[in-house]
Amino acid sequence: SRLNVGKCDMAKPFKHAAVLGSGMAGLVSARVLADFFDKVTVFEKDPQPDGPGFRPGIPQGRHFHALIPGGLDIMSDLLPGIKDELRAAGSILPRGDQFYTYLPEGKSYAQGRYVPNPPPDDGNPMYVQTRGLLEHCIRTRVMALPNVDARYNCPVKDLLSDDGNVTGIVVDGTGEEVHADLVVDALGKAGRTLHWLDKLGFERPREDVVNCDFAYTSVFMKPDSADLFTDVGFFVAPNVEAGCPPRGAALVRMEDGSWLALVGGRYGDYPPRDFEGFMAYAETISEPVFLELIKQATPVGEPAHFRFPKGIRRRFDELSQFPEGLLPVGDSVCHFNPTYGQGMTSACRQAIGLQRTLQSTVAEGSDLTGIWQKVMPVSYQETRAPWLFATMADFAHPQCTGDFPVEETETLAVYQYVMEQAMKGDREAGGIARSLATLQMPLEELDNSEWPARFAQSKAEEEADA
Repeated sequence: SRLNVGKCDMAKPFKHAAVLGSGMAGLVSARVLADFFDKVTVFEKDPQPDGPGFRPGIPQGRHFHALIPGGLDIMSDLLPGIKDELRAAGSILPRGDQFYTYLPEGKSYAQGRYVPNPPPDDGNPMYVQTRGLLEHCIRTRVMALPNVDARYNCPVKDLLSDDGNVTGIVVDGTGEEVHADLVVDALGKAGRTLHWLDKLGFERPREDVVNCDFAYTSVFMKPDSADLFTDVGFFVAPNVEAGCPPRGAALVRMEDGSWLALVGGRYGDYPPRDFEGFMAYAETISEPVFLELIKQATPVGEPAHFRFPKGIRRRFDELSQFPEGLLPVGDSVCHFNPTYGQGMTSACRQAIGLQRTLQSTVAEGSDLTGIWQKVMPVSYQETRAPWLFATMADFAHPQCTGDFPVEETETLAVYQYVMEQAMKGDREAGGIARSLATLQMPLEELDNSEWPARFAQSKAEEEADA
């Protein structure tokens, strides 16, 4: 299921790309664009980081981050050797039995279903580290490219445009005009694209919305002894049947030996922002080991609080008109409940879609005219799986409202059939199920496989027997 995302060896056909934002979507986009543009400039409003610390522009920077296999595969192909660099910098690679979830049924080695036995170490790693360390390693590699540069303390005020076509950006404060063949909006879930569409007189895209309403509070803690917790991490899923509020928690060991402890709740049952309230909230978590452990640790710094009221998918792929020279990526296209750990990998998959589109554009001898019309359907396909899986999980909560992707009904049925076959011991089905869940395979690949036909045949046989 690995994609061929090797470096483009062609002469660079385009001049300058401006990437707005230096988060994960901005960095992987800059890496891809560097193969096609003479110069790539990343514009960032935050100061230049001096190491793997926390950056103000990342609202979830002090919360748990892991790069799941789909994103790690892509990152490794774009930046060969990045796994070794992450490990050398302190990233932790859990064994199959070192990360688990406490479900109502008991200790499980999966989140969405009860799997009581640890999986084999099958070569699909999940690297665990602070967001600061992960971003630092990737930023260092991307900024080392000879044609990539970053301008920090440099917020963008507006676009340069000519008759509705985007030709560059205007720097806030100085009014400096910077011309670019392509402007990439990687400014996060708020983005600026919608504002610019309004200003340039273009229609906004239709939005799919899921009101998942989740909030969590995280605290870095120093354990009294390193021997207290020698695994890498665990989640505690809500357990309404245990007589406690539907609250969850997580404890994860970080690269410096500290713990990241997190508690979360939904639909108004949010954890407090102060440490005393954090500990009181922790007393209601259904799995007692969480509270037992954090009582033997000292907080390092103040708690960090984050609320995520709704996921939004913007259907840019449905538009018939859009400004030439502008391209939204990452969370500005699609963002969903972050508790499922898919956001960074979703950004990576979009970047690979951009890469494939630019490769075909160059091969055809075309310029950048209409590039948005080619990229946005690809971005939609690459984000179908994380959007569907996040939406499925969110709608399992009775208070969740919004737009369930009913267009995925048939694909969902096929996926569930594959899961059923995997549970029965079908190794091929098991590999496909894992590849989909870890975002190593897009749903489009499942659609184009033999599995829809196998599902239809199985369904027909069941109906005949009935």
